[in-house]
Amino acid sequence: MSEFSIRRPVSTVMFFLLIAILGLMSLMDLKQALMPEVNINVAVVYAEYSGAGPEEVENMVTKLLETALGTVNNLISMSTTSSSGSAVITLTFEDGTSMDSAALKMREHIDMVRRFLPAGVDPRVLQIDPNMLDSLSIGVTGPMDLVELKTILDTSIISRIEKLDGVGSVNLSGGREREISVYLRPDKMSSLGINASQIAGLLNAENRNLPGGDLIQGDTQLQIRTLGEFTSIAEIEDLILGNVMGTILTIKDIAM
Repeated sequence: MSEFSIRRPVSTVMFFLLIAILGLMSLMDLKQALMPEVNINVAVVYAEYSGAGPEEVENMVTKLLETALGTVNNLISMSTTSSSGSAVITLTFEDGTSMDSAALKMREHIDMVRRFLPAGVDPRVLQIDPNMLDSLSIGVTGPMDLVELKTILDTSIISRIEKLDGVGSVNLSGGREREISVYLRPDKMSSLGINASQIAGLLNAENRNLPGGDLIQGDTQLQIRTLGEFTSIAEIEDLILGNVMGTILTIKDIAM
């Protein structure tokens, strides 16, 4: 190599220039990705059982799903978590397993035990895909409190970002949401024969906006909505519970 380089310096320079040019061309065409495509052999089954405690979730949901999913092909391990109102089952498969096929099999096995699950429980199969992770995170601060800041973002900013080209979805996290606490008075409730479940059910039923159908006037079709969501604390306080011995009973009479 040394003798050739000394005798043919021009050829040697041209050879190394060619290597440099090829290297630069390869570098320019090299694709870059923060999260390159990889096949993660993990899937998650999520089931929501509202109002149930961890023990009920374990006995009525998690064990049934464990039994059904335990026979899925190429399964290596399975871990479960039962908490208040939900069950999460994480399944790990062998390398090289087609996760699309595995997810299909999981849904088929879940369908076999679906009729034994409590009413309203609808397990979902989620595949772990790094490409679904957020590609851009934006932090927002402002002089107002966190409740007002989150409201502004949710009502005015998010919708504008979603309309930008190339944006698939926008998720808002953090901040605070306004919460109204109703502290019940057990002595008042006991004397009137009212329990907490009745109060919770009434508040949930009244705090809703419902569709009211369509109204057609000539060539105009109007959609009617019944606005029932609370807009102030006074509306909650004045919510009527019923008529007791000729007296109208409201929330403020048994709560504070």
